[in-house]
Amino acid sequence: RSIEKTIIDMRGLGPSTDFGVGMYGSFMKNGELGYAVMFGNGIGNKILSNKTKKVYGSLLGRFADKKLIIEAYSDCFFEPVDKSKWTMKGFIGYTSEDVSAGVEVVRQQQNNYYNNNADLVPFGVSAFVNGSLVKGKLKAFARYDYFDNDTDYEDGRTYSSPSFYYRENFVTAGIDYMPVRNIHLMPNIWFNSYSDKRTTGAVERKPDVVVRFTFAYFGLPQ
Repeated sequence: RSIEKTIIDMRGLGPSTDFGVGMYGSFMKNGELGYAVMFGNGIGNKILSNKTKKVYGSLLGRFADKKLIIEAYSDCFFEPVDKSKWTMKGFIGYTSEDVSAGVEVVRQQQNNYYNNNADLVPFGVSAFVNGSLVKGKLKAFARYDYFDNDTDYEDGRTYSSPSFYYRENFVTAGIDYMPVRNIHLMPNIWFNSYSDKRTTGAVERKPDVVVRFTFAYFGLPQ
């Protein structure tokens, strides 16, 4: 998380935090199958300025000695101007002492968000892996995202933002060095390329490339 936001947060499909009332629990005593539901504002930790409301729901399974994680998630965001967003997400991941990996797939139906009378349908896939190189001292990590702001695009549609015309491929990779406990030094690269969806009038957009050095401190034991 210190390297980059999740794909939903990064692409503006929903905030990573919200204010509301939630309920969490388990269907089984061993905690293998659980649930979470929440009724929130839908605008994160901002001051509530309208009557928007958001309903969240998640089913989470932990199997194979809780190393295999599977989640089915959905939320519905209702605005007071006949607009709504319905998000569906699936996640599967594996974690152990030496390696973690996972894949997340998200699709969002944005009703009446295109010229107030048509829908937008963003879609994305995010995959990550990280592994230990020197136990307790050095890890390597990588992540790949595919994202399309509107899979319903047809030639002739015009958007307020040029990003809607492109499919995007995002990659980040680096190493995580821990000189002492909870201190993380992470040189990494950030790369985002673009593919124009227009069959006529396509405009080449050069990729964004950033070389970064990230410092992070985690107060809780890792």
